[in-house]
Amino acid sequence: MIAEKFVIEYDDFFEKLLTRFKNKNAEYANQSDVFSNFRKSSLINLKTEYYSHKPHVEAFRYAKKHLLSCIDIISEPEKFTDEQIEEKFGDLILYFTIIYIMLTNKSDL
Repeated sequence: MIAEKFVIEYDDFFEKLLTRFKNKNAEYANQSDVFSNFRKSSLINLKTEYYSHKPHVEAFRYAKKHLLSCIDIISEPEKFTDEQIEEKFGDLILYFTIIYIMLTNKSDL
């Protein structure tokens, strides 16, 4: 792949990723607490598993599901469409970005 094509594909991927982030943020977050669904979900898990009540731990649990999907794709890429590959890797990047923001803004932990 030539550098120019790589940059175009890179930019296109992150433009789509930003759009997906904005759509999911509007769907799952609220104005007063963008991590509210992770907090709520961690409360449910406390009743069934040993986990602390920490939204970044819950976000990592979500990310692990996507990480496993990405490992499956890496192992057998011919079984997946370009759309599936984009979705799974994009979601993994989004979850790790959310976790990064949570950890660097310790007041939200």
